[in-house]
Amino acid sequence: VTRSCSSPWAIKSALDAVDQLQKEGKFLSTEHCMPYSTDIYSGDRCAARCDDTDPRVKEGIFRFMSLGSAPDMMAHIRQHGAVITAMNEMDDMRKWFAKNPKGVYTDHKGAQRISGHAVLLVGYDLPGRYWIAKNSW
Repeated sequence: VTRSCSSPWAIKSALDAVDQLQKEGKFLSTEHCMPYSTDIYSGDRCAARCDDTDPRVKEGIFRFMSLGSAPDMMAHIRQHGAVITAMNEMDDMRKWFAKNPKGVYTDHKGAQRISGHAVLLVGYDLPGRYWIAKNSW
């Protein structure tokens, strides 16, 4: 199966692909080359190429590991900067986030699960009881 930025990936297979690319001397684009944007229509998200790769990317280890609890995930974020995880995509989420790009989505009565979706957790708010995530849409 051919994968691209336009087709879904399982988290483990995506990380395996990143690991293989690193073995070939190819590295992920960083925000320096491809700044994060909440605008899903801002050009080709797969087109970013950068010769000025952040040295930390070359030293990074991108692999699948199970983190068994929220405290484990929080510790990993503090020590390493981010956690890739999956969440349920509900049928009202895209419309809701289009109106509230910095909002905190909570379960909406009557919303139906339509798929799973990968996100990058970059932080958390303990008092507010929410995760801070980067998302592609």
